[in-house]
Amino acid sequence: MARAFDLFLASIVVTALLFANLAALYYLGHEGSHELQSEIKVENNSERVEEHLEKYRDVIGEDYEGYRGHIYRVLSYTLHYLGRDAPKFRPVIEIALVYHDLGLWTHSTLAYLEPSSAVAANASRDEGFTPAEAQLVQDIINNHHKITPYLNLNKSKTDAPAKPSLIRVKTEVDVVESVRKADLIDFSFGYITNHMPWRHISKVQAEIPEAGFHLSLVSFFPRLHGFNLPRAVSDISRIFKI
Repeated sequence: MARAFDLFLASIVVTALLFANLAALYYLGHEGSHELQSEIKVENNSERVEEHLEKYRDVIGEDYEGYRGHIYRVLSYTLHYLGRDAPKFRPVIEIALVYHDLGLWTHSTLAYLEPSSAVAANASRDEGFTPAEAQLVQDIINNHHKITPYLNLNKSKTDAPAKPSLIRVKTEVDVVESVRKADLIDFSFGYITNHMPWRHISKVQAEIPEAGFHLSLVSFFPRLHGFNLPRAVSDISRIFKI
């Protein structure tokens, strides 16, 4: 019992160190850019999210409400980042968010990106997504723990630069990057703001309870690997990209 408690404390320390390192890289202040100052809409219910997530209620078990809240908090931040362009990307974003961490439960692994992506691919087919939309789901999931900003590395170097505009239309790259930033906000309890105004983060957190989500994440270390902390750290390191 004592060893289990020690491992639990060690897991908290490892997680805290991860937060600290990410914060050192990404601390951006609490006020945010001008385009994010408009009032945020808290998204706490979606028919599409509920339909897909409900299929895994028994698998997720007691972590269900915590994961559900995480999905909606990340969705709220993401849509606010995308602004007026959010509606056209929302179906894809919602499917990606339902499945982005699901491999933790469906495959019982801390290296959960690949299994999450595989299950999401089936959901994309069920939704009738185009190949481009299905690929965007994959890109969102596989890069949501990327430590540096997401760039479209497949873009041709010969592409002409976009013409300057007062209002830039968001692209698929912006969607992936918005989810990445939004997930990090929630993963860090809002301490890493990624330019999101703090009042928005406070509002989202107040309206969508944390429901033990972060404790669930930490508990996966001993739950899956017992006292083998090096194995747990090795597995979880596979989900973070530079």
